[in-house]
Amino acid sequence: MFQYKYKRKIRAILHKFNHPALVLWKTSEALVLLKGFSALNVNLESKIILEIGYGDGKFSSIVIPQNNFIGLDISKDIIMEAKRNVKENLGLIVSDARYLPFRSSSINIILSICTLEHIPELNKVLKECSIILKNGGLFIFTVPSNYFSRNLFFYNLAKHLHLNNIAKWYSNYRNRQLNHFHCYSIKLWKRILRLHKFKAIFYEYYLSKFLTEIWDLLAFIHYILKKFSLLINLRLMSSNKLRIPYLESFYYYILKRFWTTRERTGSGLIIFAMKNE
Repeated sequence: MFQYKYKRKIRAILHKFNHPALVLWKTSEALVLLKGFSALNVNLESKIILEIGYGDGKFSSIVIPQNNFIGLDISKDIIMEAKRNVKENLGLIVSDARYLPFRSSSINIILSICTLEHIPELNKVLKECSIILKNGGLFIFTVPSNYFSRNLFFYNLAKHLHLNNIAKWYSNYRNRQLNHFHCYSIKLWKRILRLHKFKAIFYEYYLSKFLTEIWDLLAFIHYILKKFSLLINLRLMSSNKLRIPYLESFYYYILKRFWTTRERTGSGLIIFAMKNE
């Protein structure tokens, strides 16, 4: 159930991100992550948490308690940016997820938000995660699902107009543009996880077809406006008086109605996997 208290998270993300499509995706991820924590009664306090693909730190600082938190990213420049963005004294590390610099069975929770799909050598990363995670520890990640391509606005528009070749081209183009290597079903993810001593204990599809079409359309509009230098100054757009109240109501309304989907056709997939020796 979409709870009113989640409106605070929407507001926080609106303050952190300016790209409208990114706001929609990040908000959906934040809400489904919190839902998973609640469903499994996950206690994050006093746990050693590692995030693979920490990025600039904006998202995690909103959703995850930053105590005993380690942020890892392959880019030195991004880690430097994260240090400027996040006030907490965190352990921020530049490292390759294929070669994690931690002792065996030393981490309680590994988190990865929309990162695994960008790494071609997925099995190397999963093997490393299995080594450093404690027995009974959680590996939590979000990825685009196998329905991502067919939920895109312009894919469906082309299909509706019987332009099947254009629809196929567009879906392939978007996956190349976004550097997607792994957009799998839950069935395939479960099989892959078992190879590395993980068992999926909770999963959920999110970002319904309708929300994905809005996301795709927002991304296109933002690109066109920016391309032709028509985008309103982002400093002005980030003003609370002008931007936050109206966009907050917009995102809250569409997320409340269309955030999750009962059918297994959402464009995003979150999985909570437990390590079992």
